[in-house]
Amino acid sequence: MAAGPLRSPNLLIGILYTGRMTKDRALRGIAAAAAANADAVEVVFHVGRALPGEAGRWRGYRGYTEFHLDERRDSERAELLRLAEALGRPRLGEPVTPA
Repeated sequence: MAAGPLRSPNLLIGILYTGRMTKDRALRGIAAAAAANADAVEVVFHVGRALPGEAGRWRGYRGYTEFHLDERRDSERAELLRLAEALGRPRLGEPVTPA
């Protein structure tokens, strides 16, 4: 299959920090990726959170309910906004070059 216009990242940052991802962790990961000459990096923040009234969506899946209602998602959203500010607020999908 020929390569198309889609690219996938060489490195992924943030999965192991679910609920604990911070601006500083992201910046350290981006710097490490740059030092490793990565072509593309994906930085993951878990920022979306369900409302308590939506808990019924995951009946029988207690872990899913806890995951989607976890208040740490709010702190990750705040950290993502801090990261965007530190990087000059790049638009979604815009490549970011580490400082």
